[in-house]
Amino acid sequence: MLDIVFGIDDNYAQYCGVLMTSICENHHGLPIRFHVLTMELSSKREKKLREIANKYGNHFFVYKISSLKFDSFPVSDHINLSAYNRLLIPLLLPNTVSKCLYMDSDMVVDGSLQELFEVDLSGYALGAVVDQSVDDIRHYNRLNYPSSKPYFNSGLLLLNLNMWRELDLTNRILKYIVDNKSVIRFHDQDALNAVLHDMVLYLPLRYNVQYSFFLKNPMISRKYWDELHLAVRNPVVIHFTNKVKPWHRNCLNPYRYKYTQYNDLSLWPCGRLKSSSLSYDLHFFLKKAFYIVFRHRRFVLPTILDGNCVGR
Repeated sequence: MLDIVFGIDDNYAQYCGVLMTSICENHHGLPIRFHVLTMELSSKREKKLREIANKYGNHFFVYKISSLKFDSFPVSDHINLSAYNRLLIPLLLPNTVSKCLYMDSDMVVDGSLQELFEVDLSGYALGAVVDQSVDDIRHYNRLNYPSSKPYFNSGLLLLNLNMWRELDLTNRILKYIVDNKSVIRFHDQDALNAVLHDMVLYLPLRYNVQYSFFLKNPMISRKYWDELHLAVRNPVVIHFTNKVKPWHRNCLNPYRYKYTQYNDLSLWPCGRLKSSSLSYDLHFFLKKAFYIVFRHRRFVLPTILDGNCVGR
């Protein structure tokens, strides 16, 4: 049984549905329990997500959270309070669940997660993949811990729930956020790194392939490059990091077409592509013109410039 958790609101319900579809399509016959933590989810969207789980014979649970819990926490223009939902997972899931996988909804799965679930987390609070900016010294300067403990991405977390409960890690992380708002830039991710950097098992890059992994000169040290090149060619989890997502018409991620494929299999119809912002649209069209004129190749894999319609 796989326990997989999402933290969403109405705005991300469709993208969560696409992610659920991608998981189910790659795990036929393997029972899954989907857990959704939400502050705001309409009955219509909840019903649709439940239908996706039911379609594949899987289970679906919803946990309602009060926004007052995180009312004063830092947010940004593309990351809202729902990002903090993952911190409550050990308190909300039944005590009978000892291990679960948290996933951001701007992901798709394109392979099996079974080997990941079999990872032994004994002695570790969580398993995670290093962040695409892992070698940015500013992370360690801000959060005041040694760079020998790599900064990880919080979009995919394999959680040892028993250890979280025993050490009261949720409340320790929430207290850190309250006490350190002035240094937090990347929301829950900063807090998780600051508190748990000594309790992390680092997972293979293929389980969280981020945007910058595709650059010819990725922003991580050369020691990761051999594994990185394999990961971008055979990803298990594709994470559409950064502001421009695969449901935006200016998305340049070379695996945007994978999102389109799983969207077409989901219960959401293919709709008009969104604009991330006017400035991003202008940047996109200028970049596309530059590609056409100069045939500039920036990515390890061919960039998808003209994907099919995705989103709603």
